[in-house]
Amino acid sequence: MIDPPVMYNDPKGDCSWCIGALVGAATEVLTQVVTNAISGKELTDIDWVDVGVATVAGDVVNGKMVKAADGNIAKAQNALNDATGKGPGGVKRYKPGSANHQAAMSRVNQASQNLTNAKLDKQITESITDMSVDTTSAIGANSASEQVKKRVN
Repeated sequence: MIDPPVMYNDPKGDCSWCIGALVGAATEVLTQVVTNAISGKELTDIDWVDVGVATVAGDVVNGKMVKAADGNIAKAQNALNDATGKGPGGVKRYKPGSANHQAAMSRVNQASQNLTNAKLDKQITESITDMSVDTTSAIGANSASEQVKKRVN
């Protein structure tokens, strides 16, 4: 992956924590700028310690969510591999049509559904993160635009 992650694609998820950190920092800066504008303070009066805390919090929360989703996918994939294989309880071990084969097929179907759900959970996690970045950027752009208009007028 090439830095900065905002400008480049990260298909392997090498920097999944970057997005959470970015959202945490951007949200905190935006909140402080808006609060400063409402209270009549200088817009640049930012408490960078609070921004740092928000950055770390965003990094930790997002990183843990993505790692948990990846772990769930790996577990579901392993369960599916076991269910479709020749190992204990695997579908290939039993004669088609037998009660054991049907039970094994049920485990295959359940493992397949679990894998699908785990992948969907990861997509949802990534979508929520992407929406947070987009929303934070849009709010920041609108807020900055409004403040410039007020100062010009």
